[in-house]
Amino acid sequence: MKSARCLTVLVAWALCDMGSLAADEYPFPAVEDVAERSLIAVDEYGHPRIEDDNKKQVAKLAAASDTPEKLRFYAIWGLAISGYSVDSAEGLIQAAEDQGLSAAARGYAAMGLRNFSRDLPPESKGVLRGRLRHTVASESGSIPDSIIRTLIAWGDAEWIANRLGDQIQGHQMEIEILSALEPPRATDRLLEIYRAAQRQSVRESYNRRAEIGRALLAFHDRRGIDILESLLDAEVVPLSGEQPNHQYRHNVFNAITRAAGQDFGYEHVNFDPSIDEAIRRFRSWWLENRFTFTFPKDDHPTENNNPNRVPGSS
Repeated sequence: MKSARCLTVLVAWALCDMGSLAADEYPFPAVEDVAERSLIAVDEYGHPRIEDDNKKQVAKLAAASDTPEKLRFYAIWGLAISGYSVDSAEGLIQAAEDQGLSAAARGYAAMGLRNFSRDLPPESKGVLRGRLRHTVASESGSIPDSIIRTLIAWGDAEWIANRLGDQIQGHQMEIEILSALEPPRATDRLLEIYRAAQRQSVRESYNRRAEIGRALLAFHDRRGIDILESLLDAEVVPLSGEQPNHQYRHNVFNAITRAAGQDFGYEHVNFDPSIDEAIRRFRSWWLENRFTFTFPKDDHPTENNNPNRVPGSS
């Protein structure tokens, strides 16, 4: 239902002071001193990268239980963000299946498979999907979220929901699973979760409310905008120390502007104080258009094809 998204996850390590390391040294000072580490390059941002000629060997490191722990983690991470190959996919699926690995390492492996989504041949994706399904079905403990997330990205939200059954209620990924189902099955439960969140303070339940709002936006349900609108005031956002963390407002407002198909004059990548004026424009527009608003058909509608556009906004 939703297109796969390529995610690069940054990990902070307490093993060493990363601030004191040059880019060409990180992350490898924390990796065991073994010859195979030379197979893993490092990019300008300090992320591991695997050259095509090395992917077969690095995939073996990622799959093997006797690979030194840190080296195996960086092999998995490197494969996950270095592009698809048959060997990379096999190394990562074996890592994702390995219950002896940490949840973080297995999560990176599943993330890598999700990153390969557009390049995987349909037959290969079907085989990998079957193996991930088997992993979910066979483990009684907590499945790493990224394994479930990869199956969702591959169209298996319905299978996941049916597999979990009543266990889906209260599951840490319940909202994400629901948002990938068809609206008739998911909307009532999303609103039920929202009503429960309303019994908490907005600041305490902010992230859950925002997640529900975004899920309803995915269904083109105007109530999603209503929920996100209630999260725009500085007084309700989570704190950084004693001050509101305004980046939360920025992120929520960006979700609204994407859904509305216009930015209300706010085009910033990160929080900017001009958001307050943009929010006032949005709220005035929403008060007038809420009951006639229809979601744009395109992800990035233009002025000519968006009938809900505020005159004079960019």
